[in-house]
Amino acid sequence: MSARPYDLVIYGATGFTGAFIVEVLAKQDEKNEVKWAVAGRNEKRLSSMLTNVSKKIGKNVRDVPVIIADTKNAQSLASMASQTKLIINAVGPYRLHGEAVVKAAVENGASHVDISGEPAWLEKMQMKYAELAKEKGVYVVGACGWDSIPCDLGVTFTERNFPGDLNHIETFMQLQTGKMVPLMTQSYKYMGPVGKDKANAEHSMTTVWADMGLRLLTAAVIQTHLP
Repeated sequence: MSARPYDLVIYGATGFTGAFIVEVLAKQDEKNEVKWAVAGRNEKRLSSMLTNVSKKIGKNVRDVPVIIADTKNAQSLASMASQTKLIINAVGPYRLHGEAVVKAAVENGASHVDISGEPAWLEKMQMKYAELAKEKGVYVVGACGWDSIPCDLGVTFTERNFPGDLNHIETFMQLQTGKMVPLMTQSYKYMGPVGKDKANAEHSMTTVWADMGLRLLTAAVIQTHLP
């Protein structure tokens, strides 16, 4: 990969998760060894976010470069991708806004990491871009965050503590909540109304690792048990 001005770009940096990623990166990069930039649609909001993060953590990140990019503008995404080795994509819902960023990243030789928990979209990205990603020598890593961390830790624990070859693992999660249960409404367009007391929701996920580090959730089943 030819020299690029940035090691990584945080796309969607003005959102809740994007701003949190900016904050954590700024704290971790104590010696300013990482070359990074933030990206989004609105330069004013990006600058305001950098000012707020600077005040919050007591470290000046106001001079972090800003890139203007929009999922509705393929050229802007290609320009962003061509400047970095890695895009951290925090713009969802991914079924609506994600593919354009993956496409731009892979075609322009940048790896892509997202925080999606949308199984159908993740599987679609693998089917469409896995071969090109291998040709380009880049990675597309999906579900890197809330949906993925328990699965990853569970797989690592299993590999280290049980003999034999690991074939596949299924993970299960149970939620305890109150009167209204929003179950990944952006991902599944599902809202589960329940009774006055608690409801139990089982979200079973199968995680598959494909070539070149493409990790995706290929199946998700939500079962809501009403009282």
